Amino acid sequence: MTLFFSTKCLKCPFCLAVPSLRPVIQTMTFGAKSKGRRSTGARPSSSKKDLRLDQVPARNSSTTTVSQNSVGYLLQHEDHHEEHQEWLWPVDSTQQTFIEAHRVGARHTGPFTTLNSAKPLRIEHVTEALLHMQRKVHIYQVCAKERDGNLWWQKRESDCIDFKVLERGMAYEDILNDIWSDGLLVDSSRPTWRARLVPAAEDAPCPMPELKAAYPYQYNFMTVTHHAVGDGVSVAFLCQLFVNLLNAVIDGQAIDDKPFGMFVSNEDIAQQDRAIQEQLRNDQERFETLKAEVLNSNKEPVLFRAFPRPSVDKPSSRQIVNCIDAETHKRITEKSKQAGVSFGTTLQASINTAIVEMVRDAGVDDEYHDISVNVTADLRRGLHQRLGAQIKSGGILQQEVVRQMVMPQMHPRDYYAGSPEVIRDYGFNNVGDLTRVIPGEGKHVQMTDLLQYSQVAKFLYPMLHQLLTFRGSCKYVISYATDCISEETAHMTSAKVLEILQHISK
Repeated sequence: MTLFFSTKCLKCPFCLAVPSLRPVIQTMTFGAKSKGRRSTGARPSSSKKDLRLDQVPARNSSTTTVSQNSVGYLLQHEDHHEEHQEWLWPVDSTQQTFIEAHRVGARHTGPFTTLNSAKPLRIEHVTEALLHMQRKVHIYQVCAKERDGNLWWQKRESDCIDFKVLERGMAYEDILNDIWSDGLLVDSSRPTWRARLVPAAEDAPCPMPELKAAYPYQYNFMTVTHHAVGDGVSVAFLCQLFVNLLNAVIDGQAIDDKPFGMFVSNEDIAQQDRAIQEQLRNDQERFETLKAEVLNSNKEPVLFRAFPRPSVDKPSSRQIVNCIDAETHKRITEKSKQAGVSFGTTLQASINTAIVEMVRDAGVDDEYHDISVNVTADLRRGLHQRLGAQIKSGGILQQEVVRQMVMPQMHPRDYYAGSPEVIRDYGFNNVGDLTRVIPGEGKHVQMTDLLQYSQVAKFLYPMLHQLLTFRGSCKYVISYATDCISEETAHMTSAKVLEILQHISK
């Protein structure tokens, strides 16, 4: 089996520094001014200023799509803009790609969390915490505007947030449909992010049963942030910020004005790209080798040979969530270390094996299969690596540079106007153990579960495999495009991968 690796690089302009929320003597009520803090200007749309979320009605079982009737609460807001805002820097090509993708409702991704609280949450508290997030997070205070014929990032002052409380017990598919259905824009006055809160069904299991007695009230909470200003891992940090802020608000603490994270340009990555290009031009033998690898990686997915693409009216994305129990995870981790690889590498090998076995069992018995994988990487982690070592290693960063050098250039608007060609077998994202940086704990509210859902329709691979661990629970999530992979094939793939992992763990 020959493996070709390309990359979906996360050139994230959002560098995070998690602040601590220190209690102070002065308390703050919703909408009030405090020293060093501007008024939010927002008000709940309900006639009741303070509404408990256990009063949100249950979902009608006959409702299959999100409608206006599904909204238990919708925040009304006033937006404040100042003229002559500061210009920052040009929008780069990667950011432009996400701008055009989101314009047509493609390539969204976001954390899907479960919250458990000691007492029923109040809309007033949740809204105030979200308004503080809007104020503190730099990536929520920017927009893209045209300047001299090009898009530039510009600072803006905005209290505008897109927040809804949806019906109790709403299925995650309908929540995703609501939060992903409309295009998310950065070149308009609308917010660069959205938030949805859903009271859980009465019989919903608690992800951490040991906390249920102390935190009996359960909710699903999801956000989506424009991918041009924040990648999935960076945005996950904002989940902890929300938990911190919500606990502080419930506790009656005043919230300081310290910003959370920084919005920075990608110039350092661009410089690295240019340096790699120069070295490759001076090493034609190496360049030709990498060029061949990149070109050979553009191919029809192996699964398509045995499992034809389904016909659908409107392509969408669906999610399969698998929980890998602690004992199985421990045994596989130990065996992986003995072999000198990580758990993530073992999972990726299991996915490759599953694909080959599935097409073989379906009657496609080729001697070998080329599997092309789109590996997600945070480029900032590699900026301190010596340039020569990156070139020699044949790593992800230089593969992306070669791809840009040899592939025909197409404007992202044209790319997403049609149906992009599917030229990878799958995408892979090993997020790692998020508990190290997102503990999820809080006095009044705890984050008891964290998933990462992604929209993969209208992109170059038919499915995305993601691995993450949160508070001891390891999740293996498969997101698949309905116009590429049928539900039956997707679940068959999931079952086959888990079967292989179980075999490895024995």
